[in-house]
Amino acid sequence: MSTNSKTNSMIPQEKTWSHSPQGAREESVYRLPQSEVLPFLTTQTDFMQKSASKANNKYRRVIYKEQYPHLNDPHDPTSGNPNWSSEDTKRKVGEFVKAYSKEHLQDRLVKVGFTDVLADHVYTNGELQYPRAIILGLPMRFEETNAAPKPKAGEEVTRNYMELGSLTLALGTWLRAQGYFAQVHHPRGNSDMNCEALFIPHAIAAGFGELGRHGSMISREFGPRIRLAMITTDAPIPNEAIKDNGVDEFCTWCTKCLVACPVDAIPAERTTRRGSERFIVDTTKCLPYFAETDGCGICIAVCPYNKPDEERSIKFTDQVLSLDWVKEANKIKQAEDLKAMEQYIATQKAAQKSTPD
Repeated sequence: MSTNSKTNSMIPQEKTWSHSPQGAREESVYRLPQSEVLPFLTTQTDFMQKSASKANNKYRRVIYKEQYPHLNDPHDPTSGNPNWSSEDTKRKVGEFVKAYSKEHLQDRLVKVGFTDVLADHVYTNGELQYPRAIILGLPMRFEETNAAPKPKAGEEVTRNYMELGSLTLALGTWLRAQGYFAQVHHPRGNSDMNCEALFIPHAIAAGFGELGRHGSMISREFGPRIRLAMITTDAPIPNEAIKDNGVDEFCTWCTKCLVACPVDAIPAERTTRRGSERFIVDTTKCLPYFAETDGCGICIAVCPYNKPDEERSIKFTDQVLSLDWVKEANKIKQAEDLKAMEQYIATQKAAQKSTPD
């Protein structure tokens, strides 16, 4: 495999990607890697000007000039005091998002979920002022995503950020008009390439899907072709159950993204981080190549969960859940531990390879 040694060597060795600030709970709060590394890459490689396509820079201008300034808008309600139930919030937010999508997003399906703010997934200096979160997920288009790492794929990533950012800002304004506080968290962070919180753990808690080996969340409707945004609010929200889609078991078996990654950023083994074992992408390798290709996305394109439409994505997810070895692996994980599950899957995979055709 080729490596991007020139770009990787430019990252200052003293930079810390994920750390436990002195005095904080062990690994419970941390900084956003992009907030340090992407600005450094911008000044050193000038990638936004030299390698970005005209379309990508066009979308970025909208994000920077038209959307980011509104992240500083007051969070305060602009009308009366509603008395919604949690189900009212779910229904009314769903109706707003559906109407917005019909008018502005070619009537694409937008995933909506709800969860309490997860304190362990708020960044070191993150300021989430309200206790509840509304999660939004917008799928990237299949053909463009599968062009990775060509510019077409990077353009789709940035366009998705722009479109989802517009929706999230509109929903925040609408919530305030209904009488609730609303703080908008843009899918691409803020003008300093920083965020307040991790979106993926909140989306998983809201029942969107599970974490894949490649570090992206895999949803039932869209597979890994989904970008996320969040609004924190004081509006009442329903309790959304976490759903098991068989992703953890399937990713333990599958190594397609690991093999396809041109900079070896995707791990073969899990690592313990913040109290849980999971596959952790090496961002010191991933982000420079992501910047160089203006989006990359190879791991998403090769993922077996990446299907052309929602119907086929749902069908594939249901097929995974119906596999006998996935069911058994899940039982072993629940009854024993993750290591036992990994050993069972390794045995099953070895047996399949040794079976004559």
